[in-house]
Amino acid sequence: MTTPNSTSCITAFVKICFCLSVIAIFFLLGAPAAYAIPSPELVLGSVSSLSQILAVIVAALSAAGTVLATRLGMKPGQKSRRYPVKLIGALVCLVAALALANHWQWRSHKTEELQRLQATLIS
Repeated sequence: MTTPNSTSCITAFVKICFCLSVIAIFFLLGAPAAYAIPSPELVLGSVSSLSQILAVIVAALSAAGTVLATRLGMKPGQKSRRYPVKLIGALVCLVAALALANHWQWRSHKTEELQRLQATLIS
């Protein structure tokens, strides 16, 4: 009698996985590039998948914020008389720094695009 943990079952499983991976690599390396316009359903499905990933990231960040607030001594249900001024100040500084970085990136991209377009003009 063979059980799922016996050596013969494990060996067969490893052989099957190896064969499937070799076949997958053969198809991936042998496939030519497909130059096609994606269907609208594919684009919408990708966007909805990205939005779900973004929702998971936001949930993870909010959970991390909750853990951080608990470690800083802010317990739920406990009345705090003083706002966490340092934490709020640090978050405001972080948002301002990210906004400045975003503005700088936008301006530099705009300048590069303008230079590229001006280079195509015939003098």
